[in-house]
Amino acid sequence: MLQTILDENEISQSLLAARTGLTTKHVNFLIKDKAPLSVEVALLIEEKFTQIKAFPLLMAQLRQDVAKVKMRRKRVKQELFEYAPGQE
Repeated sequence: MLQTILDENEISQSLLAARTGLTTKHVNFLIKDKAPLSVEVALLIEEKFTQIKAFPLLMAQLRQDVAKVKMRRKRVKQELFEYAPGQE
């Protein structure tokens, strides 16, 4: 999600890190979805890159989070069904 927005605005990961003061490692974690995008970081990005707005960034993060939870719940339900006692 973040990488797409950076690409659309021709912003490199290194430029994002340099302007925001985030480490390149943290930026990479955000891009690879290994770290959540916080309100603080979204606002920092908006302050340093005025063409990028925090609210859409956070909404995209929320949509991803909701999708992950739904998938996790679906997987757990499926596992419970497959391994339910008496089901053979």
